[in-house]
Amino acid sequence: QGRWHLMDITWDAGHIDDSHEYAKTYRTDFLFLEPEKFLCTHFPTDSKWQLLDRPVGKQEFLDLPYLRGEFFGYGLELAGPATQVSQAGDSASLDLLAPQDVLLMAQLADPHDGEQTRRTFIRRIQGAARVDALFPESGQWKLRLFARTSSDPEPNRYTWVADLGYEAAAGTDSRFPETFGTYGQIGCNLIEPQFSPLPVGEPLRFSVDVPGVAGVAVVQGEAWTKLQRTTGDNWTGTATSSSSQPLKVLVQLRADDSQWQGILQYE
Repeated sequence: QGRWHLMDITWDAGHIDDSHEYAKTYRTDFLFLEPEKFLCTHFPTDSKWQLLDRPVGKQEFLDLPYLRGEFFGYGLELAGPATQVSQAGDSASLDLLAPQDVLLMAQLADPHDGEQTRRTFIRRIQGAARVDALFPESGQWKLRLFARTSSDPEPNRYTWVADLGYEAAAGTDSRFPETFGTYGQIGCNLIEPQFSPLPVGEPLRFSVDVPGVAGVAVVQGEAWTKLQRTTGDNWTGTATSSSSQPLKVLVQLRADDSQWQGILQYE
């Protein structure tokens, strides 16, 4: 009582979907959001409405990372300092604190929102996450983050939560393997190999943490190599890519299950 609170009822009401129609998706992420978090997206004309003991200037506001109310609504936090545009080489990593039941997705785009495929990868360890990005060439790039809860009845519905900008000094031809829905849903963590494409004819060590499954296999065409459980949830083995065919990592969820599900694919 007797205190001012910040809200944005329009940003909590809905959004324009991919078909350019208005979709009502009521949320409360911008309802009474703390002033220092609200400032990541809103800059009032009158500085007193920042509701901060030390109001920030316009340039300081422009240097802040673009973290939407949904970012905080999902319980996400930056694990280190970040700015609107960070300097990088041919790659960058972003560390987050993330609740275990929150699933993340990331996209890398150029300044015109042209998406770059297989240029991002997310690793989860307990209550933390690391988002890695590989830049195709030097220049400006945007890392866009999305999130949803594991209990969401629509597994393909992720919410846009943040944008982080990077000025890359160089580029790389390397890409990450493609991940499928099961990878995030059951909490997998890739150890190696981390990049694609794989060298042909060279034995490679595969290592991936996959909790609660009966089996893990590396498959290329008709050739299967089953990985062995080592310690805890880690599965390890050696396989050789024999052609330019996609190489997949599959999991068997239960011992009596004849169906194997894909979690990773290398080109």
